Amino acid sequence: MKKKAKILLICYTAALILGLSGYAYAVSGAAGSYRTYNDLEYRRAMAQLVNSMEKLDSALQKGQYAVGTVVTSKVYTQAYASAQSANAALSILPLDQYELEDVAGFIAQVEEYAGAKVSAAADGVQFSDEDRKTAGQLAELTGRLTEGLSEMYRALSSGTLTIRGPKLTGLTPNVLNESEIVLEDTLLSTISDFPESPELNYDGRYSSDHSDAYAALSNLPAVTETEAMLTAQELLKLQDGELTSMGRSDGAAPAFYFSLQRDTGNLTIAVTQAGGKVLLYMNDHLATEEHISVDDARNAAANFLERAGYEGFTAYEERRSWGLLELTYVYQDGQVTSLGDTVKVSVNMDDGTIAGFDAAEFLRNHVEREAAAPGLTKEEAQRNSIPTGLNVNGAALTYYTAESGKTTLCWRFQCQTERGEICLVYADANTGKQVEIVTDTKTLTM
Repeated sequence: MKKKAKILLICYTAALILGLSGYAYAVSGAAGSYRTYNDLEYRRAMAQLVNSMEKLDSALQKGQYAVGTVVTSKVYTQAYASAQSANAALSILPLDQYELEDVAGFIAQVEEYAGAKVSAAADGVQFSDEDRKTAGQLAELTGRLTEGLSEMYRALSSGTLTIRGPKLTGLTPNVLNESEIVLEDTLLSTISDFPESPELNYDGRYSSDHSDAYAALSNLPAVTETEAMLTAQELLKLQDGELTSMGRSDGAAPAFYFSLQRDTGNLTIAVTQAGGKVLLYMNDHLATEEHISVDDARNAAANFLERAGYEGFTAYEERRSWGLLELTYVYQDGQVTSLGDTVKVSVNMDDGTIAGFDAAEFLRNHVEREAAAPGLTKEEAQRNSIPTGLNVNGAALTYYTAESGKTTLCWRFQCQTERGEICLVYADANTGKQVEIVTDTKTLTM
């Protein structure tokens, strides 16, 4: 602005000053409204967080003395709902996700643990002395956290604590006096001192004994980056030198990443170091028009899946959005499908090019299994799991993989409700107990 001001004519100076004054006033008003809104949102979030943590702490305190499935179910239903509410409030506060990682992770784990205990109580599993001991350990942590959060909220309400708020270009922060005590700094200090939570073993993805390892990649020989690039080239039908190496990623499934720049959109492909399996593919090009049929798109997806080396799959789900067809395939071994062993393919419907491919769930969950041997016939399982009002149209054996990674052999019943709607009921093939119910079946193809 200084350089421009030097070349302005003197006769425009007054107009310029008036204009800038008006602009500054408008920005100041907008900024004030913005800050007021955010300040109220953060205060509401803190109130919700404190209230939720107090309820969670209360539930865990009761859990130390709970006996019997009825009381246990009540206590952990309260704990589950309170933890869910606390994490929702935590996500609103003006801190980055990585700064909240420890506390948010702890609350999420307590939420899932509580849900697992509610499910166990519904199955008639009694609360053990070890469970009561765990509840006490968790209550000690939630009590300390709740006490600190309550003090912060009281200080915030009395005005001795202020909120800095987001740092936005052109807006000064709420805190003008550096001597003021700030919510974000106080919260970060509390979180940084947060102790390590006890190990929790249960049926859940945050369980201490839950593995993030990719089962399908275990014991496979490692490939070099050159070998991985050859796999990518063959899949995309490219010549030597067209792909650029982006390096190797670490994690549960280390993979080599390659890219290709095109006018129609950049391509990215990842090939696992273990076994040289195609892990994912992304195409920046997205269709804005449709020139091919749905059948053509299905064929394009099936051909890509085969070229990528994934055989034995059948289409399970199909979602259609403008210019894009998204298909989910499940692995089928004989007559048994595996719902956790899925790959996803998306097709651009303007030219039939592949928009995306993701085999992570298949590589994470797939293991070779012996021939399925259900403990119950489908008729026996049906008597145990299908209530009055549902008509069974068909049944098939299926491996059902829960979000926790636990896989159960199930009878999958395709049912019709009294209103003519389709729903699926998964029943444990050995006990007949319901494992899952799916009512959103409009996108399913099988």
